[in-house]
Amino acid sequence: MPVYQGGHPPEPPLDPELELVQDRHFKGETVRLDGKDFRHCHFNGCILEFGATKRFNLFGDIRFDNNQWSFVENAGETINVLTLLHKLGGGMSEMVDQVCESIRGVGLTSKNPDASA
Repeated sequence: MPVYQGGHPPEPPLDPELELVQDRHFKGETVRLDGKDFRHCHFNGCILEFGATKRFNLFGDIRFDNNQWSFVENAGETINVLTLLHKLGGGMSEMVDQVCESIRGVGLTSKNPDASA
């Protein structure tokens, strides 16, 4: 494991395609993640909304306390499809379980090594 000055890896350069959100403390808010580059932010008691319309980044000292996910738009449809497939059974449940295992890092494979969150 590399050792970094100050204990943290250097932050990547700003991404011009994403809106910079830096040094913010969100409390009890609905925070849309799509299209944002969050750096050194704290999310406390928030609803973290993800629509999968754009990617987002999380860098630096990011803290999450007592939050909930809200998957909307494309992300919500993906969750709905996975839920339906899992309920169908007949081999589909196992396929959905494999997706969940890959999220947990079990047997992780990626067809897009450059993918962000």
